Amino acid sequence: SEFRYRNPVVDPDTLYVAVSQSGETYDVLAAVQELKRKGARVLGVVNVVGSAIAREADGGTYVHAGPEVCVVSTKCFTNTVVAFALLALHLGRIRDLSVADG
Repeated sequence: SEFRYRNPVVDPDTLYVAVSQSGETYDVLAAVQELKRKGARVLGVVNVVGSAIAREADGGTYVHAGPEVCVVSTKCFTNTVVAFALLALHLGRIRDLSVADG
């Protein structure tokens, strides 16, 4: 949430990942907009289809956890962890990493 207040150094060769259950979290959205302004590539991981962060990001995934009826976003958190595990697996395969390589 403090990202945009710190004058961050943004590397255009780095993929930045923005995570938000609603896809409308103000501080996350502001950070995404700051990253885009500085030429960064942003991946959004959100629960709500068509949300602001989903629209602003260069690409992304929906975790499809469904609506959360309480403050604790257990379903969304669990699905987000799975999304990151799949992203790590995908990036590893792109780099031809084997299980033995870690």
